[in-house]
Amino acid sequence: MLKPRIFLLHRIRSERFRDISDLELEDPPLDECIIDLVRALRGPGLVTMGSCHGHLDGRTVHPFPWVSVYGLWNYSEVYPIIESYNLVEQIPWEVCGTALRSAASAINEDGIISLRQSAKDLAKFLFANYL
Repeated sequence: MLKPRIFLLHRIRSERFRDISDLELEDPPLDECIIDLVRALRGPGLVTMGSCHGHLDGRTVHPFPWVSVYGLWNYSEVYPIIESYNLVEQIPWEVCGTALRSAASAINEDGIISLRQSAKDLAKFLFANYL
C-alpha cells in the first residue's frame, strides 16, 4: 500500500478548506479540545485511530492530550514540522510510537487546561502552515 504524501512544504489548501472546521469528521463524538488536531492530521490524509484530550480523574494514564495515527513513525515529514512548532510554542509536542502527544504531563487542572489549549494551538499551526 502506498502511503499518502503529507505535509508538503508548500500549502495545499483548496478553496473548500478555508477554516479548520471545514474538514468534516464522521466519527463518534470526539473530545472537544482535540477535535481540531484530529481534523488537521486527517486533512492531508493521515488515518487517526484514537484520541483523547487528557484527564486527571485517576481513571486514565494519560494526563496529556494525544492522537494516535496509523503508521505515524513512517512519516518523516512530521518530525521537522513538530520541531518547528516546538520552536515557537511553550508546550512541546512529540511523536511517541503511533501517538502525537504533548511532551508535558499535567499534575493539576490548570495544567490540563494549558495542555488542551496547546492541542488547539498545534492544530491551528498545522492548518495555517501545512494544509
